[in-house]
Amino acid sequence: MLKSSEKIVKVHLVQTSLQTVKNKSLVVPQSKGKYDIMKIVELMKPRVPFMDVAIIIILIRTFNEMVIELASEGYHIDTELVHIRPVITGTVPAERTTLKANKLKIVTLPGKSLRNCVAKTKLRVSRQEYRNRYLTDIRNAIDHNEEVFEKGYVELKGCNLKIMGDYPECGIWLTDAESRVKYKVSHIGKTFNKPKSLVFKLPDELPAGNYQVTVVTCYCGTRRLLSKPTTLPGSVRLEVLPFSKSNIALQ
Repeated sequence: MLKSSEKIVKVHLVQTSLQTVKNKSLVVPQSKGKYDIMKIVELMKPRVPFMDVAIIIILIRTFNEMVIELASEGYHIDTELVHIRPVITGTVPAERTTLKANKLKIVTLPGKSLRNCVAKTKLRVSRQEYRNRYLTDIRNAIDHNEEVFEKGYVELKGCNLKIMGDYPECGIWLTDAESRVKYKVSHIGKTFNKPKSLVFKLPDELPAGNYQVTVVTCYCGTRRLLSKPTTLPGSVRLEVLPFSKSNIALQ
């Protein structure tokens, strides 16, 4: 049994297609949410009950403003939590007297207490399998609560869906559940072609019915594309209703 002083961070094992980690899994921490200044101050209240919350927030923000001001002037700063130091980007010839091409950059390094805070943290696998490329859902792009009709717009969601790669296989494929006829969506506007969301119009020739939706792409979540297109694991089901039953047709 773990001691009360020990902490646990759950992690996912990520299966990836990257050749650099072939036959191995990446490990990423499971998200536990996010804390902002207001939430942190709420946690501080029991430790400093004699101070008003508003005063604590003012002190923290004033401290931050002073650190920012000093850092912008090139000072080395030890906040106890992090060390801040200035560096200059780029190089110049020895005879150069101006530094127009160079910029001041602020570098932060964790302090000793921050480096040591994870000394007793234990890692535990949260689930046995987790993929960094997958599909989750497909819905009406205009109104997620509405049904999908012929020639309508839909939004496909998941992780690392972005369609990239100059191969005829790359695109979104809709396979009729009965006839097994396949329909391809190859063109998606740049604005709507995102890693976590694809918004596209159903092909005009696609009739009403039930479809299995799959994605083929060379994108894998990094700037470097896969050498060959691959199909994302799994598929999602989409029911397409006749256009004649849509609100537009009934008006």
